[in-house]
Amino acid sequence: MASNRWTTVVASFLLVSGALIAQAGAAPVDKKTFAGRPAMYLQFELTHTGAREFGVAPTQDGLRDAAWRFTKTVRFEVPLNMATPGAFPPSAGTPSVTEMGEEDRFIGWMATPDPDASEDAVGNPDPAKNPMFLPVSYSVDDVHRSRYRDSPDQGWGTQATTTKGTGTAYIPVSGMMICDLKKLVCDIANVAGGYNGGKDRLTVATSSDVPGFEPKTDQAAPDNYLPGISAALGKQLSGMSISLVDPITKTFTAPAPGPTGGPHPDGSTVTLKLTVSSKPAPKTAPAK
Repeated sequence: MASNRWTTVVASFLLVSGALIAQAGAAPVDKKTFAGRPAMYLQFELTHTGAREFGVAPTQDGLRDAAWRFTKTVRFEVPLNMATPGAFPPSAGTPSVTEMGEEDRFIGWMATPDPDASEDAVGNPDPAKNPMFLPVSYSVDDVHRSRYRDSPDQGWGTQATTTKGTGTAYIPVSGMMICDLKKLVCDIANVAGGYNGGKDRLTVATSSDVPGFEPKTDQAAPDNYLPGISAALGKQLSGMSISLVDPITKTFTAPAPGPTGGPHPDGSTVTLKLTVSSKPAPKTAPAK
């Protein structure tokens, strides 16, 4: 009996300890407090990864083959600085008049530039100094290799292109989050797509083992290399389930979009880590 009682005590302690650890980074918040936040912050971390070795999918004639390994990451924060009480998430359906009258149920926030931003933007074409843009920290480590030959009985010639760099890009100030705090669902939408690369550049180095090939190194704007919120990820942000805690952290994964809009033929994926917080992220040193 004493042994069973001790086992129960230990189990209870572990259960409570686990709950405390789980809540250490996310404090419970009542509905009124959540709905009363004057601003919310959406913190995005997008990571695009892919890998393939030679021999996995050569061309049918056996004369061409490709391999790659890449990790591309962006991090940015969208301040939602304007509360819109009474706004309801479309994914949850149109509420009745009675539901609309429920206190602290429907609430939204949206990103709006500073009232003076439009005037300041005229004299600041540089996005780093333009209040209509938000900074995006990025990192790219991309190695693509291709090999080729004129006939199956010949050896391969191999070429490698390595694209690397870290820096800061920019997106326009845009985005919104609308919640139903009874159904505990939110819609996140209108986060700007596409990047303005600013002044930072990636280094693109090309080499080959083919005799006579001269290695070369170029610079490239990061814009088209960086992962964004695809339609597949955006769909998961509509009707997103939440808990009344602060901050809220969610993770989503979707196939990387291909050139025609469907999943990319390379089979790579993009993972989104989203944090919804009433406080901005701690300031970090800009990427170099």
